[in-house]
Amino acid sequence: MKSLFRLAFIFIALTVPGISAGERPELQVGIAGHAFDHLGEISDQADAAVASGMSIIYPGCFGQMGAEGLPAAKELEDYRKTYIAYVRQAKERGIKLSLAYV
Repeated sequence: MKSLFRLAFIFIALTVPGISAGERPELQVGIAGHAFDHLGEISDQADAAVASGMSIIYPGCFGQMGAEGLPAAKELEDYRKTYIAYVRQAKERGIKLSLAYV
């Protein structure tokens, strides 16, 4: 039973990363260029990231907001709409993936 478990584990470990990398070419080595587009009060740097050849951005988004305490629902919804527009514009300019944290 242990050898069957080991065999299954080895099969999954060797095949799953290849499958997922094939699904998301923007994450492959040699293609992905990562850029944190925020630093303190400096944010929304997607244009600079694209100009530098980056393809993935990590915007501050709700992570920064959550660290300071969430605002009222109306303000949070307004921020969400602004963020969606920002990511949409970044993708139009060449960003392939936007990874945000909460």
